[in-house]
Amino acid sequence: SILLVVLSAAAAAWLPALGYVFTIIGAAVCGLLYTRRGWYPVTVSAVLGFAATFAVARSPLTAFLLTVGIVLPGCAMMVCWKKGLGMKEIVVAGTIGLLVQTLLEFGIVQLQTGKNLFSEAIAGIQAEVDGMLPQFQQIMEEAGTANVEECMQALSELTLSFVELTAQLIPAILFIFCCIAAYLILSICRVVLRREGNNVKKILPFTEIYAPRTVVLAVVVTFVISLLVSQQVIRGAAVNITVVLFCYFIVCGISLLCFFMKYWF
Repeated sequence: SILLVVLSAAAAAWLPALGYVFTIIGAAVCGLLYTRRGWYPVTVSAVLGFAATFAVARSPLTAFLLTVGIVLPGCAMMVCWKKGLGMKEIVVAGTIGLLVQTLLEFGIVQLQTGKNLFSEAIAGIQAEVDGMLPQFQQIMEEAGTANVEECMQALSELTLSFVELTAQLIPAILFIFCCIAAYLILSICRVVLRREGNNVKKILPFTEIYAPRTVVLAVVVTFVISLLVSQQVIRGAAVNITVVLFCYFIVCGISLLCFFMKYWF
């Protein structure tokens, strides 16, 4: 298991495109190590993983970030599981661990390069959208569309609104992504723990995920706040919370569909 953690860390540094995949695998193995033998093998794995990552990436900061991303989420969730906490608390612990690693990564990159990754990402999206507008104009002109200039003006305003909305929803996007990664880590741990005969009733399978009634009220409240409040900070927070809760409803709907498909087939 220690070797698998070390290999996952090294592979995440060697293949950045698949970094999150290896991070999820390493985090799950690290969490299982903690449940079986405690903190000692986790500490050994962290030290060896840091050394292996540093040998590949030649950067202590990169090695530190990958080690944190592998050790923190899995261990945080398994600590909650051993304490008998519920599914929500376990997933939240893993999500916070992944968010810490992600924000540390963005912060360190900004300190090293002076570039804000969020601004760079939004600028990249804006450039891609702007590059597509002439193609749309050419297509409409070839199709003989009337009032091409007015259509392009409306399309330009629409794309600008889309980019601004994307920038505003970056916190929600990061949170949702980290939630998904945390649940994948937990699912791997659940399969292994169940095979070993452990009690995994607190870790619900995907087909048993449901939304409490209070979530419906929270969605309505945050949505109304996003429409009525003019203060940018409060409105932005309400919009992000609404999006996160709405995505939670979508997941619950997919879970219900999978439950009935499993029951019928």
